[in-house]
Amino acid sequence: MHRADARARLIGITTAIAVSDVGAEGLGFAIPIDLAVGVVTDIIENGKVDHALLGIRGSTVWAEEGGAEYPVGVGVTGISPGSAYEEAEGQINDVIVEIAGTQVNTIDELLATLRRLRANDIVNIRILRADDDLLLDVELGRLE
Repeated sequence: MHRADARARLIGITTAIAVSDVGAEGLGFAIPIDLAVGVVTDIIENGKVDHALLGIRGSTVWAEEGGAEYPVGVGVTGISPGSAYEEAEGQINDVIVEIAGTQVNTIDELLATLRRLRANDIVNIRILRADDDLLLDVELGRLE
């Protein structure tokens, strides 16, 4: 099953449908077409998918203002030895706020952005480190 926009352009491919005791709920989950095209291209050209790997462990960092909490980025809690992030001189306690021009406020947003990128892509990653706003050039690794 596929999803189309108002002009009948393919925008996603259904990957799962919510089901309950009474059957399908009418709720489907789809991957964006740009992700599907990237996967298909990788398979045709290389026989496998070249998923990007940053090489960090992290969690969503929260800020508070006026009694409300909101996500502000991904705090790096660990770095894999020899990873793309280590090679780019990333450090534990960095807060990743943007990757490849896409703002990331949560770990889920970071993972979704990485899924759209490919191994060996060179991307800019904007981080907050102490009181500095820095830009790292990172050549993404390959998820094996």
